[in-house]
Amino acid sequence: MNMDMENAETDLHALKAWLINRGLTVEMRDHPCYTKAIESGFVSLTNLCGTDQLLVSDKNGKISVIRGGCSFGNCEIFSIEGGLFEDIERYSNVKEAGERIYELLTDERDTGEKTNSDSRGLRGRD
Repeated sequence: MNMDMENAETDLHALKAWLINRGLTVEMRDHPCYTKAIESGFVSLTNLCGTDQLLVSDKNGKISVIRGGCSFGNCEIFSIEGGLFEDIERYSNVKEAGERIYELLTDERDTGEKTNSDSRGLRGRD
């Protein structure tokens, strides 16, 4: 699957495919803040967040990924299970976020050994 991440550097769909291709479990759902804004009739608040949220998990934990106005268009990741890191981490593109997520959720972070984690699918061709 070709992923032109140079032209779609904030595309959560491309990030989802890249992470699944590396064996992680990924669920895409409506961003909870977006859904709540629509349900509450505050449509003007929908520009504060992207429409989607990824939940990425593996044996080491679970990470939430969002993109939107609250994060100034960046990708935000947050550890929701496993205590993988403190606070919110922000990345300017899905390539950087994807590499960090993969590092956190796989044994690569524990052993320092290289696994099949190259980011070709997030840069151009996979």
